[in-house]
Amino acid sequence: MHEDRHSYKMRLRDMAPELEKFTNDERILNLQVKLCACGLSKTKPICDESHHQIQTEEPGKVYVYDSELHGRALENEYPERQRPPPPPNV
Repeated sequence: MHEDRHSYKMRLRDMAPELEKFTNDERILNLQVKLCACGLSKTKPICDESHHQIQTEEPGKVYVYDSELHGRALENEYPERQRPPPPPNV
């Protein structure tokens, strides 16, 4: 289950404030970078739009993905533990 189905957009100046020591070019400092939030990007930490593959995930289910981003829900792979019966009343 992926909570974030989008990317985070950040400016270079916010990601690496020390860049201002090397350039004052506002075009570079304000360059926007999209960071992966879903965890599936093949170019992490940069987003490669893989989050579009998970838009159909059903809430509450856990999914696994192969290298081509084909996903499947894990069903009954982690069954709920059976609770022991309550002790008899004495």
